[in-house]
Amino acid sequence: MFDTIKTFFNNNAFVGKLRNYYNSILYPLTICLIILLAHCLKLEILGASLIILVGSIGIAIEKDLKPFIPLLLNFIFILPLRPEFFINNTSYTAYVLSNLPIIIILAVLLISAFVIHFILNKGFLEIFTKKTKLSFVFIPLLIFICLNGITNENYAIKNLIFAIVTMICWVFIYLLFVHNLTYDENTINFFFKCCFCST
Repeated sequence: MFDTIKTFFNNNAFVGKLRNYYNSILYPLTICLIILLAHCLKLEILGASLIILVGSIGIAIEKDLKPFIPLLLNFIFILPLRPEFFINNTSYTAYVLSNLPIIIILAVLLISAFVIHFILNKGFLEIFTKKTKLSFVFIPLLIFICLNGITNENYAIKNLIFAIVTMICWVFIYLLFVHNLTYDENTINFFFKCCFCST
């Protein structure tokens, strides 16, 4: 069944055009324009919904995880960083809670896109089973992240927990890309296109 779906994706003309779009500069440009408009109009939730919807389609149909790169590079810019949120943390909490159902739906959509991608293209188990050449670089980096600020008098257990969570996220994203990107000139060019659009 999954092989049939994969064959359909590979042979369908419309899917082929979508893949061409996701490999062109138009895709990261679209993501950045949506984010810019969302900030200008203070419609961050709508902007986040649109970029995750567009990105999820790409993640589901593409053969590797290149469509995830623009989302990862630009996610910080879609956060509602309004002045009132810095003055009053309660306002930010209320904003998140009021939009929590939408945030959950977006998370489910993005996770579903990854599930479809890994079902059709495999590569998920390699994250946990294959060794990488740069894994040893992460050992001292992770130690430094966990010990960062330990000499400060305000250092608390919550800082260590935050450091560990950050560490796990970094390692997972690193392994995700290491085993699920096609390493060729097209990927390098695409990455620079994303960086150019993000600036």
